[in-house]
Amino acid sequence: MFAAVAASAVRELRREQSARHEVMAKIRSLESNSIAAAERAQNRIGRELHDGVCQSLAAIDCALACLRRDLSPDQSRQADTALAIQELLKAAIVETRGIARGICPIHIGRDGLPDALAALASGYSRLQPLPIHFRCGGRVEIWDPTVALHLYRIAQEALSNAVRHSQGASVSLEIAHEAGILTMAVRHDGIGVNSYNLPDNGLGLATMRDRALSMNARFEIRRNRPRGTLIRCSLPMP
Repeated sequence: MFAAVAASAVRELRREQSARHEVMAKIRSLESNSIAAAERAQNRIGRELHDGVCQSLAAIDCALACLRRDLSPDQSRQADTALAIQELLKAAIVETRGIARGICPIHIGRDGLPDALAALASGYSRLQPLPIHFRCGGRVEIWDPTVALHLYRIAQEALSNAVRHSQGASVSLEIAHEAGILTMAVRHDGIGVNSYNLPDNGLGLATMRDRALSMNARFEIRRNRPRGTLIRCSLPMP
């Protein structure tokens, strides 16, 4: 009787463990599908910005150039005004294309992630006074474009949080490939992790964790030394 009860308890425990594993697998599948759906939406918005809004702004730029050419010499004041509008328009085109690339980084290939991250850091530096330093250690090649895009999005979210909330003097974005481990880190010298106010009740942090989990990567956020916050993602690479 004791053996039968014990065997029944073991079977019940195994059923519970199996059910728990199935639930966890379904949760991970749902998280992965949610991330994929968000990526599709962002890619669509990025393409519409690049192919729609940017092209419309470029057409207006061409129209202004024709207007300046057609103005007579005695209308120099109007020509100067058209030139000033054209310069503002060119700046808007550059900024819109930068936003489109940030939303839909279409040029991330096998060895394109470092360039995409460098452009991301440069774009943030141009838009606000906080300097962002980028460093790449070793040759970084990623064969899976989904992994490259996940890493890009993690860096994007971490930089956005640092720029908006760190109140620091500088931010660094680093990526390196050493001894079969690819490591990407964003660190700043501002408010530490204990008082770090992430937006959306930590939704950005949760998304970064989900992306790391989908790559079987290790994700950590902790206090930087001597001050500030460090966000790091590490994953084994062949």
